[in-house]
Amino acid sequence: MTLHAALPHDVLRRIARHESGCRQFDAGADGGTSGCPLFSGDNAGGAGVMQLTTPLPTDDQVWSWRANVTAGIGQFSSKLALARGYPAQVQATHSFQALVAAFNAARAAAGKPPVGVTVPAFTSSGFAVAPAALGQLELDAIRGYNGWGGRDAFGLPLHEFRIVLDPGGGLVVDVPAGGSQGTTRWERVPASARPQGFGDPGYVDHVLAAGPC
Repeated sequence: MTLHAALPHDVLRRIARHESGCRQFDAGADGGTSGCPLFSGDNAGGAGVMQLTTPLPTDDQVWSWRANVTAGIGQFSSKLALARGYPAQVQATHSFQALVAAFNAARAAAGKPPVGVTVPAFTSSGFAVAPAALGQLELDAIRGYNGWGGRDAFGLPLHEFRIVLDPGGGLVVDVPAGGSQGTTRWERVPASARPQGFGDPGYVDHVLAAGPC
């Protein structure tokens, strides 16, 4: 089996290209030989095609590209599941509920009835699309593979997208005319707003710019 075939979609193939140049060992891709596995340049212990770092790779994952890729696919799948659950996590925080209360207090002051406020699920495209067409869920999973560094406005790890807040820190909520339920909005977090000492602030764009293995 080739590396291309072992990775189930182009997002993982692009991650492999960006992380290691599609290499398990410190040698040229596609036939290069070396007795030394490819370790990360940041001395964090990342190794192999998928640069497994946390948890540290096993000996098998260091020396076998197949074991490395299998573990990388598993890690990406776990990040995808965590990304899927993030909107509900935001909605459940006390900080978010306090902002909902403040939003409805402002509506009451303006003579409007209260509304329920929902955090929408991330949009999802699946992985059989061009990079520019990937959904929020897929983009957030890519971010998760590098790590969700920093904190959002609700004390949770900072994901690829954040809830839109107005200049005063209040929720921006879309409420249909005469409706009793509103939804918040998502916006992508710019690289400049990410911790500059954690991972790669521009990781998602760098992955998508890489050619698949």
